[in-house]
Amino acid sequence: MSAIKRLFGSFYLRVLLVFFITGALLFLTVGGTLRWIVKDSQHPLRPIAINHVKYVVNDIGIPPDIDKAIEITQQMPVRLAIRGPDVDWSSEPNFIPEIDKPEWLTITEPHIVRDRKHRFAIYPKGEYRFYMAWQYRLVKHKDKYKLFVGLGIVVVIFWVSYLATQRVLKPVREVSSAAKKLQQGDLDYRIDSKHSGELGDLCLNVNNMADSLQDLLEAKRQMLLAISHELRSPITRAKVTSEFIDDEKTRKRISSDLDEMESLVGTLIESERLNQPHAVLHKESIDLNTLIYKVVALWNDQPIETIVPEFPSTALVDPVRIELMLRNVLSNAVRHSNGKPIQVILEKEQTQWRLTIADQGDGISEAHIKHLSEPFYRPDDSRQRQTGGFGLGLYLAKRIVEAHKGELMIESGDTAPGTKVIFVWP
Repeated sequence: MSAIKRLFGSFYLRVLLVFFITGALLFLTVGGTLRWIVKDSQHPLRPIAINHVKYVVNDIGIPPDIDKAIEITQQMPVRLAIRGPDVDWSSEPNFIPEIDKPEWLTITEPHIVRDRKHRFAIYPKGEYRFYMAWQYRLVKHKDKYKLFVGLGIVVVIFWVSYLATQRVLKPVREVSSAAKKLQQGDLDYRIDSKHSGELGDLCLNVNNMADSLQDLLEAKRQMLLAISHELRSPITRAKVTSEFIDDEKTRKRISSDLDEMESLVGTLIESERLNQPHAVLHKESIDLNTLIYKVVALWNDQPIETIVPEFPSTALVDPVRIELMLRNVLSNAVRHSNGKPIQVILEKEQTQWRLTIADQGDGISEAHIKHLSEPFYRPDDSRQRQTGGFGLGLYLAKRIVEAHKGELMIESGDTAPGTKVIFVWP
């Protein structure tokens, strides 16, 4: 069903259909106009048809010779009917109406008329009325193969037109593909198009747009890195200076704020480092079960249920970054679970690992889910520190799993309890 829907939704088929309908309308318009012009004109074959009727009736004679009429219908592609005082004969049943129309009864000379089914000639002669119609066989039996040949040629023409339309509109398909790549974050993708004209300009404009987006994001990234690096030294000096403050309460508060700033700077630098096309990972073969138990132990006062395979879950990963990823997400779950149970589930699915952190908090509306992995995004518009962190935890987690050729998925909603953060990687 989806394939049929995709076929009828094809842009190329629609363009071809527009051309076909346009051609058909032109054909009908021209044909209708010509027919309108000649509607009241005397057809050049009408006199010949009338003479033909006279010759046939003369051969049949008066009174009509039915055997002669049958012989004529067998030799010629005509249908005949005769009505008179002692005759009511027809070469084919239902060839003419059982009762003549009133206007036919006034005809005194050979005349061509039409009813709902046929066009035929009426020739009153003496006390008899002769009816004659010509049989036109559009395609003779022996020529049926020609009909199939013609239909085959039409199909070939239609198919060639479809391929030609696809070729002409190839830049549109390339623009669509480029838009999907850019939407997925592949800003290095460019349309390799050598087309000219308006469609070629469209491809060039899309490439220019991608260049502008890449330059804009790169400038933003460089600015964040520069600010982060520049902040490290002042934060370190401030931490050292804060140790000399006599008031212990003030010293602890300032130290806590400085630790948060240092964590923020570190997260920014790590995120942008992983944002490189070829991020360097220090992979090791480790037991994921052990790593998960180690991280979960940091919140031993929380109701966290750990579900891992019974066998050793050996995987080739960067242990430091996977631990950082799990800590970030688990800290979010603890913050929003309101003391309710949390599950950390590790599963092996054929050739990939699946790590799920599920809480039973209030959940997140669908409008926010697609933005959660964006830097500095928080569903809480007030951005109070009591309701969340800096909005970098899931962003960094996404960068880490993508560096491992995996993906991050988030499942939540207003009606379902809690939120599930799922990591899948090979």
